[in-house]
Amino acid sequence: MNEWCNEAMKVSIIIPSYNASERLYYNLLYFNMQEYPRADFEVIVVNNGSTDDTREMLSDIHTNYTLNSISINKNMGRAFARNYGVKRAKGDIIIFHDSDMIAEGAFIAKHLEAHRSSNIAVCGQSWERIYTYYYEDFKGYLKRNMYHQLGEDQILGLNHLRDKQALISKSQILSGDCFQRSFYLVKMFQAEQIILNNYGNSLKGYYFPWSLLVTNNCSLEKSLFYKVDGFDNSYVEWGCEDLDFGYRLYKSGCNFIKDNAIRSIHQEHPISYIDRGEQNILYFTRKYENIDLLLFYYGYFISVDKTTANEIMKEIEKIDSMKYGFIIEIYRKLLIALRNKNIRVNASEKDWFYEIRKLKTDMISQMETFQILYHSLKNEGVSANLINSFDLLIKKVFNINFEHLN
Repeated sequence: MNEWCNEAMKVSIIIPSYNASERLYYNLLYFNMQEYPRADFEVIVVNNGSTDDTREMLSDIHTNYTLNSISINKNMGRAFARNYGVKRAKGDIIIFHDSDMIAEGAFIAKHLEAHRSSNIAVCGQSWERIYTYYYEDFKGYLKRNMYHQLGEDQILGLNHLRDKQALISKSQILSGDCFQRSFYLVKMFQAEQIILNNYGNSLKGYYFPWSLLVTNNCSLEKSLFYKVDGFDNSYVEWGCEDLDFGYRLYKSGCNFIKDNAIRSIHQEHPISYIDRGEQNILYFTRKYENIDLLLFYYGYFISVDKTTANEIMKEIEKIDSMKYGFIIEIYRKLLIALRNKNIRVNASEKDWFYEIRKLKTDMISQMETFQILYHSLKNEGVSANLINSFDLLIKKVFNINFEHLN
């Protein structure tokens, strides 16, 4: 491993890693194949409390680029690790990459090409997969998908494979063979493709571009990172720390580019963490409690899909915020109530019923104003999705139709 470099760099690649030594090795190995000047980029590995042989591997690996590592004694979560890495970064552009990824040869060059103008977050391709190692703990879809990649001889020999035995050799990695064997998570890739077909790579008119910022393959100017204060260290377990970061970038006025031509493939491995997805989404939405977030994550409770949610946000943007501020605030509070009712945020049923009763009382106390604005919105005819979802919210939260709200 090279000594720490104090010279300025164009690009710093930040890789947090926890107990992923064998996958990290393939990751770092293929950076030797980058089609980009070696003097202009560095790779920083943040060894996040690993208890495997990551430290020894980092000491022994030979790279033709500047590789530096930082060790943290305890696993502090990926948000903390990325923040820690950026503090040591010399590059003007930061690329976030994960330990289990393998980046194509043009990876850095393509990211830099997308940064021809400033104030941009670049989101690369995130749904390509490869099996580089066999793990005894593979189960469910991970085990089923493995059979699609393996040849007949390897499938027949599965019972004889050892845990962490390589399915692809070092020479196959360096030859780029892994990019020939890779496959896509079809449903995820197709859902993303629908967004790109509707809004293009610039995501113009899409109100949720932050949802496409996945930190296994994205980049931005370091100044933007500090503008939004980096990642929220409160996310320790898996999930949402990258989306929270992307959301703050979006709200700060940052533009997004989605470029699936920037390839990096994920090395599949057992999911050893406890999936805190729902809890972290709850933390995320409670942190801001904005309409766009609440619709994005909980709109399905009133049959609002992501496309309709986008149309609702477009309608909200069009209407006069001064005139309709009161009714939009009621809409936001109904969305909060919808979330709390369906995932039981409150500690007890008593707390929940008190919250609903208070919201209903507040609405009824200003019913005349509410009805005037509600019907005014309805008569404008530009807010059909918003009005329909309003009706559904009232019915779902209060178990009554709008007409019976009194």
